[in-house]
Amino acid sequence: MILLNHMEKEIKVKLKRMVDNSYPIVFSPGILKNLGKILAARHSASSYVIICDETTKKLFGGILQAELLRAEIKSVILSIPAGEKSKSVNLKSFLEESMLRAGCDRKS
Repeated sequence: MILLNHMEKEIKVKLKRMVDNSYPIVFSPGILKNLGKILAARHSASSYVIICDETTKKLFGGILQAELLRAEIKSVILSIPAGEKSKSVNLKSFLEESMLRAGCDRKS
């Protein structure tokens, strides 16, 4: 510590922090039909966004939205074309803008 005169004092502001980005992945037979109950019991988001490719939307999108609706959970489903070409900054922007138009907020 270098002090310019005897009146100066120095303190160190510690800003180090450890961030735990862990999250659970739940596996269960028939989970899609119980998803609304699971989310309602474990989370308190203002709404949920289901982001999937077009193939996944055809297979599971309707079931997911129906179960969330049954649990009175607000949701929106956004789909993108399947494949690596869909992983782009432009599509990311499209998804973000779509979420804002759908009324999503910081708690979504």
